[in-house]
Amino acid sequence: MDKSTVIVDAPNNIIVTEARDTFIRSVKGEYGAGRKYAESLIGYFDALGFGVEWITMPHDAKGPAGDAMRTERDTLYKGLKEAGHSNPSVKWKQIKGYALELVTPKDAEGKVETESKGDAKHTRSTQLTLVEDLTRLWKHCKRNSKELTDAQRKVHVHIGSALADLGIDTSML
Repeated sequence: MDKSTVIVDAPNNIIVTEARDTFIRSVKGEYGAGRKYAESLIGYFDALGFGVEWITMPHDAKGPAGDAMRTERDTLYKGLKEAGHSNPSVKWKQIKGYALELVTPKDAEGKVETESKGDAKHTRSTQLTLVEDLTRLWKHCKRNSKELTDAQRKVHVHIGSALADLGIDTSML
C-alpha cells in the first residue's frame, strides 16, 4: 500500500504550531491551552477547505482531509510523548471534544441538545446529530443504490446536498 505524504502550507499554520506547543507544555499545567489549540485547529482546517469534518472523522479516514488530520494528530502525539505523556490519544480526543463544543450552536441559555437513552444522559450537539445521521443515511443509500426507487434517489441527492451544506465532502464517505 502506497503511503503519500501530505504537505500542509496554510496561512495560520504558525498559529496552530504555537497552539500545539503550548498545549503540549500544558500537560504540566497551563490552563486553557487545550481550548485555544482546538480553536486554532478549527480555523486551520477551515483554511484548508475541510471545515469541521476533522472533528468527527474516524482515525483512519481516507482522502486529503484524513491525511491532514492524521498529520496534525501525529505531530501532537510525538510532542506529547516527548513531554512524557503516556497516552496521547486521550489528549487528542479531549481536543476534538473542545472543538466540537466550540462549533456546536447553543440556545439562549447556552445549552445544547440532550438525548436520553435509558438512565444515562448524553450531550449531543445538533451539528453532530445531523452529520452522523445524514452520513449513515447517505452510506445506506450508496450501498443499496441499485435497489432505490426514483423518489429514494432524489432523497439521496438531497441528503448529499445537506451534508455538503454542513461541510462534509461525500466523496470521502
